[in-house]
Amino acid sequence: SGESGKSTVVKQMKIIHQNGYTSEELLNYVSIIHKNTVESMQAIVRYARSKQITFGDETIADRIHNRSLKMFTIYGLILLQKR
Repeated sequence: SGESGKSTVVKQMKIIHQNGYTSEELLNYVSIIHKNTVESMQAIVRYARSKQITFGDETIADRIHNRSLKMFTIYGLILLQKR
Protein backbone atom coordinates (compact mmCIF):
# COMPACT_ATOMS: atom_id res chain seq x y z
CA SER A 1 0.00 0.00 0.00
CA GLY A 2 2.40 2.67 -1.22
CA GLU A 3 5.40 1.36 0.68
CA SER A 4 8.69 0.61 -1.03
CA GLY A 5 9.75 -2.32 1.17
CA LYS A 6 12.91 -0.75 2.61
CA SER A 7 12.16 -1.93 6.14
CA THR A 8 11.53 -5.46 4.85
CA VAL A 9 14.95 -5.51 3.19
CA VAL A 10 16.60 -4.25 6.39
CA LYS A 11 14.83 -6.98 8.42
CA GLN A 12 15.95 -9.64 5.96
CA MET A 13 19.55 -8.39 6.09
CA LYS A 14 19.48 -8.63 9.89
CA ILE A 15 18.28 -12.24 9.69
CA ILE A 16 20.92 -13.18 7.11
CA HIS A 17 23.94 -11.26 8.39
CA GLN A 18 23.41 -10.69 12.11
CA ASN A 19 22.14 -14.09 13.30
CA GLY A 20 18.52 -12.99 13.37
CA TYR A 21 16.57 -11.42 16.19
CA THR A 22 16.90 -11.66 19.95
CA SER A 23 14.11 -13.26 21.97
CA GLU A 24 13.05 -9.80 23.13
CA GLU A 25 12.81 -8.53 19.55
CA LEU A 26 10.77 -11.56 18.54
CA LEU A 27 8.35 -11.00 21.42
CA ASN A 28 7.90 -7.40 20.28
CA TYR A 29 6.75 -8.67 16.88
CA VAL A 30 4.07 -10.88 18.43
CA SER A 31 1.70 -7.96 18.97
CA ILE A 32 2.23 -6.71 15.40
CA ILE A 33 1.51 -10.16 13.96
CA HIS A 34 -1.52 -10.52 16.24
CA LYS A 35 -2.87 -7.11 15.13
CA ASN A 36 -2.35 -7.89 11.42
CA THR A 37 -4.04 -11.27 11.82
CA VAL A 38 -7.05 -9.81 13.61
CA GLU A 39 -7.43 -7.02 11.02
CA SER A 40 -7.26 -9.54 8.17
CA MET A 41 -9.84 -11.77 9.83
CA GLN A 42 -12.13 -8.79 10.39
CA ALA A 43 -11.88 -7.88 6.69
CA ILE A 44 -12.79 -11.46 5.72
CA VAL A 45 -15.74 -11.47 8.11
CA ARG A 46 -17.01 -8.11 6.82
CA TYR A 47 -16.79 -9.32 3.22
CA ALA A 48 -18.43 -12.68 3.98
CA ARG A 49 -21.29 -10.95 5.79
CA SER A 50 -21.76 -8.42 2.98
CA LYS A 51 -22.05 -11.26 0.45
CA GLN A 52 -24.07 -13.50 2.80
CA ILE A 53 -21.73 -16.40 2.14
CA THR A 54 -22.78 -19.51 4.05
CA PHE A 55 -21.17 -22.81 4.88
CA GLY A 56 -23.69 -25.40 5.93
CA ASP A 57 -25.98 -23.96 8.59
CA GLU A 58 -23.45 -21.35 9.66
CA THR A 59 -22.32 -18.29 7.76
CA ILE A 60 -18.62 -18.22 6.98
CA ALA A 61 -18.39 -14.96 8.92
CA ASP A 62 -19.81 -16.61 12.04
CA ARG A 63 -17.58 -19.64 11.56
CA ILE A 64 -14.44 -17.48 11.27
CA HIS A 65 -15.52 -15.37 14.24
CA ASN A 66 -16.17 -18.41 16.46
CA ARG A 67 -12.91 -20.12 15.52
CA SER A 68 -10.86 -16.95 15.89
CA LEU A 69 -12.19 -16.44 19.42
CA LYS A 70 -11.05 -19.95 20.35
CA MET A 71 -7.68 -19.48 18.66
CA PHE A 72 -6.91 -16.17 20.38
CA THR A 73 -8.04 -17.50 23.75
CA ILE A 74 -5.54 -20.35 23.41
CA TYR A 75 -2.90 -17.93 22.08
CA GLY A 76 -3.42 -15.62 25.08
CA LEU A 77 -3.04 -18.51 27.53
CA ILE A 78 0.23 -19.56 25.88
CA LEU A 79 1.59 -16.01 26.17
CA LEU A 80 0.62 -15.84 29.84
CA GLN A 81 2.44 -19.11 30.54
CA LYS A 82 5.64 -17.77 28.97
CA ARG A 83 5.78 -14.78 31.32
